Amino acid sequence: GRRERRMKSRRRCRLTAPREFVITRLTPVSVSVCRLCRQEAGDPEKLGEFMQKDNLNLHYFCLILSSGLPQRGEDDNGFHGFLPEDIKKEVTRASKKICFICKKKGAAIFCQNERCRRSFHLPCGRERGCISQFFGEYKSFCQKHSPAQVMQPGPLGVEDCILCCENLSVQTDLIQSPCCNHTIYHRNCMQQYAHSSAVHFFKCPQCNNREEFHEEMLRMGIHIPDRDASWELEPGAFSGLYQQYQHCDSQICLYDRGRNNFADDGEWTLILCNSCGSQGTHKACSFLQSHCTEWECGECSAANVAAGRTESQIKRHHEESGETSHQEPPEDKPSSPKKSKNHESTEHQE
Repeated sequence: GRRERRMKSRRRCRLTAPREFVITRLTPVSVSVCRLCRQEAGDPEKLGEFMQKDNLNLHYFCLILSSGLPQRGEDDNGFHGFLPEDIKKEVTRASKKICFICKKKGAAIFCQNERCRRSFHLPCGRERGCISQFFGEYKSFCQKHSPAQVMQPGPLGVEDCILCCENLSVQTDLIQSPCCNHTIYHRNCMQQYAHSSAVHFFKCPQCNNREEFHEEMLRMGIHIPDRDASWELEPGAFSGLYQQYQHCDSQICLYDRGRNNFADDGEWTLILCNSCGSQGTHKACSFLQSHCTEWECGECSAANVAAGRTESQIKRHHEESGETSHQEPPEDKPSSPKKSKNHESTEHQE
């Protein structure tokens, strides 16, 4: 028995694998992170679209707000005009900078105040009240040097944000309107509103002021997307414009097949209101002649009479406005942000 055990021990392989072939324990692959802020995709309203191209993963906002990144390409080159080689150089530069908030490397944004040396990651800055401006030179500021507003809120616990109908005390990050008695909102609510309505529909929720409201919101770091509103981007958003009204609205419909049916010609042809196009009638139901091609509903007729318009004026108005079928509005392609040469500045002297 001892000899057998001794022989087995001698037969054991005593070879050792070279060091380069030693199998190590594999670690799970991490989720894709932004090369500039080193964080995951996150909320598009706060960090922008998470883009993946040319082996680079980037938040759109991290890209356009990076303090040392020039935009040297055309809109269709690289990432909205930011070239991959320039992005990699910026990643290398940022890898040496430490975020003053989380104390980790990779801080690609620095405060634009000439006397400030603070650098930070965009997500960290969002959490701590830093402000980035999405216009002109796309400047960013730490919370100490950020643009400020002199707020005059009502009694604490009484005033509500009219966008979410919750008390202003729920959040500490607030923003004030330049109009409407300087109404105060939650900053997150205002950013959500801007993200949804976009540039064409973003205006003061109370008085519809656009120019002054836009200017102040941009100054205070609200991003207003240059695209169609979110509800216009939904599939079939304009499908209703291509559907002709097909219902008889006469007080008494005489057609034996009902109000929702009509003939291609004759007395049961459906004719629509010349003014609004949202009311219809069978010719026979409104006692119109078979050769009649124009008709006006009761509401529009009363409105035109009240406005003092004659029949000839109404007809001329229709001809000038062009009673043509709706055409789908052209698709708005968001323009890439262009940084001025001043933004491609050298870093603060340290």
